[in-house]
Amino acid sequence: MHDHKHIYFSLCFKALLMVFVFICCIACKKNKFSISPQSHDGSTLHLNGYYFTKSARANSDSLIDILFFYANGVVLYATSNDSQLSADEADFKSGAYYQMIKNTRNYWGPYKIDGSSLYFERWNPQEFYPIHAFIANIINKEQFELVETYNIVRKKQKLKSALNDIYRFKSFALKPDSSNAFVK
Repeated sequence: MHDHKHIYFSLCFKALLMVFVFICCIACKKNKFSISPQSHDGSTLHLNGYYFTKSARANSDSLIDILFFYANGVVLYATSNDSQLSADEADFKSGAYYQMIKNTRNYWGPYKIDGSSLYFERWNPQEFYPIHAFIANIINKEQFELVETYNIVRKKQKLKSALNDIYRFKSFALKPDSSNAFVK
């Protein structure tokens, strides 16, 4: 009799687990980018390089956030640090970086430009907040100021916060490929 209880409990547990996984899958599918990629001709921001900002870290190299913008409305995210930047740039040029990240969704997102405002999003590795959105003011073709960020969960904004990070342009001839399965 004890074995029957164990089997019954095991079957119930597996059934509940399958229902939970099914519900999670449905909920995740509802999380979509709030903007569609918008093609850009390079008249407002440069497309022949990347934009970057540095964040100082205690007892360490500066962390460098890198954004590649493409004519097809795709933005690619990368990070580096002062001592690793030359090696990372070599990986960008050779295609090694693209090969490493091409199937990982949190590096990719759409962007659009509306007047002097830049909007872009990316998949967030934290599943509770699946989409991370950013708003920036374009200062000129060489720089923009990131002014706000928030997360999007099922089309609702969460955890909004103000920023004042300046991104500067760096000319860079061979950018990684913009082909990906995550931004359409």
